[in-house]
Amino acid sequence: MPRPCSHFLALRPACRLAVLVSVLFPHASLAQTETEVAHNYGEIETPRSTAVAGALRATGTSTSALFANPANMALTQVYHVSGFAQMFPEDNKQIFGAAVVDSTISSTGLAGGLAVAWSQQDPGGLGRQWTDMRFGLSLPLPEVLYVGVSARYLILDQTGVGPLGASYASGGLQGQTMYETVTGDVGITLRPVKELLIGFVGQNLTNPDTALLPLMGGMGVGFLSSDISFGGDVVFEASTFDEVRMRAQGGLEYLLADRVPLRAGYRYDQGMHSHAASFGIGFTDPRFSLDAAVRRSLHGPEYTTVTVGFSVHLETLTLNQGMSDY
Repeated sequence: MPRPCSHFLALRPACRLAVLVSVLFPHASLAQTETEVAHNYGEIETPRSTAVAGALRATGTSTSALFANPANMALTQVYHVSGFAQMFPEDNKQIFGAAVVDSTISSTGLAGGLAVAWSQQDPGGLGRQWTDMRFGLSLPLPEVLYVGVSARYLILDQTGVGPLGASYASGGLQGQTMYETVTGDVGITLRPVKELLIGFVGQNLTNPDTALLPLMGGMGVGFLSSDISFGGDVVFEASTFDEVRMRAQGGLEYLLADRVPLRAGYRYDQGMHSHAASFGIGFTDPRFSLDAAVRRSLHGPEYTTVTVGFSVHLETLTLNQGMSDY
């Protein structure tokens, strides 16, 4: 029979430290979990993504696709400019970003996107700030298969050490105060019939070997039409914990009166032992759209996420009207 401590000794050093602190200093361990939850695996979310619990690997379009699955930028003919803000009140974190996606630039269906986001987290403690810039391309091959790639540049500065002190488990930088890297995502979406989509996405594929930009792979299946869509994702994450952990998330959208999108979602996070529900509402017009969403934990670390944003639909000003980000 293995000794009681054998499983503990098998853990990575950073994880052993986190386990010890969780026993000796439970409040510090809770604070660390809240820090990880607010970091949200380094993902950036639009209001639509927040509202459907992130389940957009199959059905995400327009600027949401640039963050969820770059292959989907070519799904609809749009030229959208968006701005958004995301807030995590419990951990004093904010994200402000802007993105543009244009799938009207080529007769081949080639789509391109650019985005930039700035974040600040816990300025009086962890003191983490980062700037995220990305560029993506997507192409239909033909309309039953879409492929996309995106390059991501991240520069992060951290003045504090986090609730566990100067440790990799607490701050993620192994004693450094600045982190800079380039990584990328690859997406493939199958569309065997018009309404059915199956998406596959690999994120941070250079494997930076840090929980700040974890290596992730996910699959989504969804139904997308002009007034209703729903989908579900399964995501595997390989950098934050001592072993690969899974997230399962699903969301539903309904366009009321051709103007008001109503959205809801549910998310289970195996690594954080967390369950969360989300909902969102918006107003869409051929020329613009406004959106807001809230996610709230139901079990596990307590957290709230609030995301608001707007989009300007430039295709209605320059070309024939295209589909909105729905």
